[in-house]
Amino acid sequence: WVLLIAAVLAVTAVLAEGTACPNGNGASTNATLSNGYWTVKSTGCPNYDWSTQGSPFDASYQDIEAVFLAEPIIASSPLYVGVTLDSSGTTNDDPVEGIIGIAMNGVAIFGNSDSQNRDAYVYEGASMDGCRGHDESSGMYHYHTDPAQGCFYTDTSGQHSPMVGIMADGIPLYGQYGDSGAVPSDLDNCSGHTDSTHSFYHYHVAYNLTSPYTVRCLMGCIVDSWDNGALSRYVKTSSSCSKSSTQY
Repeated sequence: WVLLIAAVLAVTAVLAEGTACPNGNGASTNATLSNGYWTVKSTGCPNYDWSTQGSPFDASYQDIEAVFLAEPIIASSPLYVGVTLDSSGTTNDDPVEGIIGIAMNGVAIFGNSDSQNRDAYVYEGASMDGCRGHDESSGMYHYHTDPAQGCFYTDTSGQHSPMVGIMADGIPLYGQYGDSGAVPSDLDNCSGHTDSTHSFYHYHVAYNLTSPYTVRCLMGCIVDSWDNGALSRYVKTSSSCSKSSTQY
């Protein structure tokens, strides 16, 4: 799957950090592979007009640098990033705020928590634009949920959903449909599985905009903080990360 990263991520003009994203295609993303690690650099600007989002902040150029393993390692225990620990709604008292993934258009993917550890889609959804993105105080435009169809990817009836993005553990995130265009029935607590289309472990966004929207937890080893202090305490080297007995 890693070959898809270089094939899908597009490169356009680079802006100065802090410059407002244009109300159009301000995306600028580049991916390089070296010594077993992918490095994705992005402006964080979306590839469409973001000006209809309703937060009091403006989207601005970000110097996003995301590093992850080219061959993800499944950790012995998951990192819970969302507001709940399970599908029954058990509260996670320590969700991870800020960037935890990057979409294929270079936009940041946040967890489903707002700054008060509440469901961001429930409490902030009114400020999201038609692609389900909005801005935060630093100017980082981001998603908390599956981006809307047609914004940068579109499902095809009867087929597995395309890749939506890459999470901080290097594990890819796909749209809501699995093999033959069916909604997966075997997703684990982190929203991941393997299937016939993709034999490697991968995540799916939740069907029909239900919690956790993207992922509840990250199954893989995190080797870089992505300049997110909330992630930095979980960073391990590929050798120091406690590995699961099951790898894919």
